[in-house]
Amino acid sequence: MDNNENKDPFNMKLWLEYSKYIKNKKPTLSEIIYKFMRKKGIDDPVDVWKPIGLGRKNWHNLITRYENEEGKRPKKETLLWLAIGLRLDAEETKELLESQGYTTKD
Repeated sequence: MDNNENKDPFNMKLWLEYSKYIKNKKPTLSEIIYKFMRKKGIDDPVDVWKPIGLGRKNWHNLITRYENEEGKRPKKETLLWLAIGLRLDAEETKELLESQGYTTKD
């Protein structure tokens, strides 16, 4: 009997671990920002960062910086400015803040 016959070619154990990881994965800041942009019908990020005076370089840093640095998060003030640029209501702003570990009571 060949040893390969008993092996799972799909590797179900690995698939189940990956599925569990994806289900429990927190969305990144950029995923949250782009979710709100789609919800608000904002196609171009310039329509978010320019009105609040963020600048292209700072926008890029905001989107990429916190993806790669574990435990880092933007200042609450930055998120509030971002909420204004995204035209978020109170509930959406709360969701944005909580996604980065802040509360509305801070």
